[in-house]
Amino acid sequence: MDEARLAEIQGQVSAVDKVGQSLHMCVYGQQKTGKTRFACSGPKPILFMAEPGMMTVRDIPDLQLFPVDKKGKPQKVTWANAYDFLYYLKYGDHDRKTVVIDTVTALARTCMRFILKDEESRDTERMPNNPTMQSWGRLGQSMNEFMEELSAVCRTKGMNLIYVAQERYLKEDKDFTGPDIVPDVSPSIRSTLCEMPDIIARTFVKEGDLPANASLTEDPPLIYGMEFRSARALVGERLSTGTEQILPNWAKDVTVPKLLDKLKEGK
Repeated sequence: MDEARLAEIQGQVSAVDKVGQSLHMCVYGQQKTGKTRFACSGPKPILFMAEPGMMTVRDIPDLQLFPVDKKGKPQKVTWANAYDFLYYLKYGDHDRKTVVIDTVTALARTCMRFILKDEESRDTERMPNNPTMQSWGRLGQSMNEFMEELSAVCRTKGMNLIYVAQERYLKEDKDFTGPDIVPDVSPSIRSTLCEMPDIIARTFVKEGDLPANASLTEDPPLIYGMEFRSARALVGERLSTGTEQILPNWAKDVTVPKLLDKLKEGK
């Protein structure tokens, strides 16, 4: 018997109640529905800004942004930045507790640009910016490897990980709210994106009811809501333990701390 090996393996066993709880989540929806603001509401957030525009989160305290230039301004993201970010989270001296990728949709486009430039440099006769089946295969493999490694780093360090994505309608009916509204990434990436997280949610905005004494010119209030969905089927199933419901089908004004408290109640 190899006692050293056995001791190393036994070190990988722990009681469930001693395992630190961190939130791994995918949030998707239309633009201006509160995805980024929700994701950055977690403790000590760091935002990988793969998509331009951060006006909605400028007032969030203790928010860090990556990547920036020497003047602290957001810079155009490259695929190399994704692995720089991963390296920083794994080995850097930081206190971050919530990692946000905003958005996976934009990061996949960045990865595809890198792949196309690489393939065009190898074959000068191919049509520029023209993905092939091989290109899509490389995209899925590259993105999935990155997401799997990022997930492992965050779980090891006890950091929350929230992927933000734009949404895609797989049916022409834009009012359809079933499983055909999905994160806007390729099918191979979507498969990994929807299997790794503990929770998947879709954000939306709708008009609320006016009070009885409201004037005729008054606009109805906007409700920023979130639908909770199962990771595999992307349907409106409740997240539950046994017969006890932990999360509702939908809620309004959700934040990461509120969600973590709700999940702790259901333990």
